[in-house]
Amino acid sequence: MSRTEKVRKLAGFIWSIAELLRGDYKQADYGKVILPFTVLRRLDCVLEPTKALVMEFYETKLKSMNLKNPEPLLNQKAGVTFHNISQFTFQKLKADPDNVAANLRNFINGFSIAGREIIEYFNFTDQINRLDEANLLFLIVKNFAEINLHPDEVNSMEMGYVFEELIRKFSELSNETAGEHFTPREVIRLMVNLLFLNERNILTQEGIVTTIYDPACGTGGMLSLAEEYIKELNQNSKPVVFGQEINPESYAICKSDMLIKGQNIISELSRPDYDNARSEAQFIFGGWRWQTSEFSVWRLFYDLKQEVFTAQRYFLDDSQPVCFIGDLESDDLILELYEEVGMKDIKLDMQPLKLLINKIRDTSLPSSSIRGAPQIGKVYRSGNCKVFGILWQSSNGKPHYQGRPIVGIQNLVHQYFDPDTCELINNLPDKKPDIVKFLHNDEISFVNLCYNEVDNLKVDLNEFQRGKLHEILRQVAYEQFLIAVKIIEQTEAQP
Repeated sequence: MSRTEKVRKLAGFIWSIAELLRGDYKQADYGKVILPFTVLRRLDCVLEPTKALVMEFYETKLKSMNLKNPEPLLNQKAGVTFHNISQFTFQKLKADPDNVAANLRNFINGFSIAGREIIEYFNFTDQINRLDEANLLFLIVKNFAEINLHPDEVNSMEMGYVFEELIRKFSELSNETAGEHFTPREVIRLMVNLLFLNERNILTQEGIVTTIYDPACGTGGMLSLAEEYIKELNQNSKPVVFGQEINPESYAICKSDMLIKGQNIISELSRPDYDNARSEAQFIFGGWRWQTSEFSVWRLFYDLKQEVFTAQRYFLDDSQPVCFIGDLESDDLILELYEEVGMKDIKLDMQPLKLLINKIRDTSLPSSSIRGAPQIGKVYRSGNCKVFGILWQSSNGKPHYQGRPIVGIQNLVHQYFDPDTCELINNLPDKKPDIVKFLHNDEISFVNLCYNEVDNLKVDLNEFQRGKLHEILRQVAYEQFLIAVKIIEQTEAQP
């Protein structure tokens, strides 16, 4: 059987197991079950030949030694850089269908630290509970127990192809691009050949130690093929691989492959002090919370201790009492107070925006360190969002959109907020803009109806027509904005 046929047959069998999830799982979520089970079965097959020896050594000798770190001894007995001291294997799991969930957890907990970390990247505990409640767990375990994924049966290259085929299928179901997770092995082989083309003399030296780093390693294809290439050139070489990957499932697959090959697993590498740099960035934002029917203000900042960006409710001090809209009694009271001081026609729905603008402008407040124009969006109960521009920092300021100044582009966004009055400036262009290439036929017809024979805006447009024209121009403006930003970024990137 050719490699292609073997990989296709094995991937097809594993994919058939995924069909058991139909009805209880969305198709896009099949990978959350099948990928970790495939990795678990692979690790189980690797440990199976030495399982009895490891268990006997652990039960009869190691337990009574009270060692602080028994892992090196157990790894030595297992013959690889990881081990499992649980009594269970996939064969034993399927022999006890009534307790399969508890036994599977015991099996996972029996792995050495490196093995457990791999499974943790899949957030697999949630899936065990869900499968058990749906009476699917035993069926999945039973089917995976029927396949042999030992490296003698399925080598690293073939296993990589299997994972890539599965990821491709799962990506198609979730409308993702499979290339986000892996690069085809044929492409990697070409890249490796080109990469080491001028290094052959160095790589064939006696006792050479080579380090390989892939900052976006996916499932580890580049690391594996680069290591194999160097080994083919020089059997006595010692390739040491390092990889980073943002997708946890892909990283877990890569890590399991490196573990099986005997590579030392290092979870964290020293890095520049990015955390302190991130901690200097902070933002404030506010909006109406549909769930609690209240307006809230948050401060978004980088938590050095947790090493994540986090949001925290932002409260004003006692010297700045503010009553937000939404409470009818409060609204009436506020309007009365405004009228007492001679202020009329106050729009309370703009008060939250006024508050945020004033806080950003006020240099005496801690929030004055938060620079940049406000980004304004209206979120509807349905979840749709409409984004607006703003003149910043005053009515005479430059137009900004999504925090960026609009440079050299006139009338890019057709709805701006005036930060001094917090009123929306609805400025339809007096002359018909040249935007035909951005429109559909029906939109072209409507825009033509809004302008006369000399391309001037008609003065008798009703509110509906003006609103629809605004919406069309807003969509076109956003497309123009994206094009303009891309050009600016390309220009800035040039040396």
